[in-house]
Amino acid sequence: GILRSTDNGASWTPVNSGLSDPYVWVLAINSDGHVFAGTFAGVFRSTDNGESWASRGLVGSHIAALAIDASGRIFAGERTGTQGGVFRSTDNGETWTPTGPAGAQVYSLAINRNGPPPLIGQIFAGTEGSGIFRSTDNGTNWTQVNTGLTLWYVPALAINSSGHIFGGTTAGADAGVVRSTNNGENWTPVLTGPSVSALVTNSSGHIYASGVFRSTDNGEHWDTVSSGVTDYVWAFAVNSGGYIFAGTGGSGVFRSVQSTTFVPERHGGQPTSFTLGQNYPNPFNPKTSIKFKVQSSKLVTLRVYNVLGQEVATLVNEELQPGSYEVAWDAEGLASGVYFYRLAAGEFTAAKKLVLLL
Repeated sequence: GILRSTDNGASWTPVNSGLSDPYVWVLAINSDGHVFAGTFAGVFRSTDNGESWASRGLVGSHIAALAIDASGRIFAGERTGTQGGVFRSTDNGETWTPTGPAGAQVYSLAINRNGPPPLIGQIFAGTEGSGIFRSTDNGTNWTQVNTGLTLWYVPALAINSSGHIFGGTTAGADAGVVRSTNNGENWTPVLTGPSVSALVTNSSGHIYASGVFRSTDNGEHWDTVSSGVTDYVWAFAVNSGGYIFAGTGGSGVFRSVQSTTFVPERHGGQPTSFTLGQNYPNPFNPKTSIKFKVQSSKLVTLRVYNVLGQEVATLVNEELQPGSYEVAWDAEGLASGVYFYRLAAGEFTAAKKLVLLL
């Protein structure tokens, strides 16, 4: 079933009231905080943060993928290929319409939120045996985009901040990760060998793949960063602070020890003081960058708070060497308004205001 953590993964509580099928493939959350679960018995929805669940259609369908676009449209991928491939709901899951690709066994869905118009909003579906499909009209029509694919089982899809699309493939000597830099027109292998059933990108555009492998340069090179993870990873999630959670096949959930948000050091000599710069752009929607300087080796934290003083994101929480740094923040999912970011390093503290305009 479903378990919930309210303390950053330190403890978990089952929240299965009303959930008639305990086999949960996928979870998704919309902008209203409603949680959707894809199961072997269709789609369930919770409007009270998981306290209770109600069936919301597609009964009998094995729902393996869910995605929600910026307009609140929900897309559900059906893995048996017996009904419709992808279903769409425009009324918060009350009703569903099959949109195709007919007969496709859909295991993954991804929506392009970062590419330039008209690429924003385009949807990609990864299948078992049919490769990758793309829709450019909110799921009404689908086209296969398999040029360059050597394996047509794609259980994982992710799109980074550059709008580049990554697909995880399994079950073959050529398994690994493929990448498209032209909206799915062509695919190129960028990681070959490991079976990849899960992909995720953080706010800095770094890609993580089952294994656990990480690329910080758009898939050109990959490092193994699996220390501490003792089982195969079937699912990833990344929170607003850049911490990654990994769901495994038999060893539970793992969390990255530190935030994965990349803080690249900028050159130009050693700073003579601690400083915190104004974010740019400001106002922003929904991404911005914050620069700061570290005078001496210190444990540095950079956190974002709302006007009530509640922490909404941890951008940095690690010991840094002297230097100039820049960190990116993606505020997607937060409401428009005024926020504050605070830098702390030893006895030094500084805070500034930023404005999110959606």
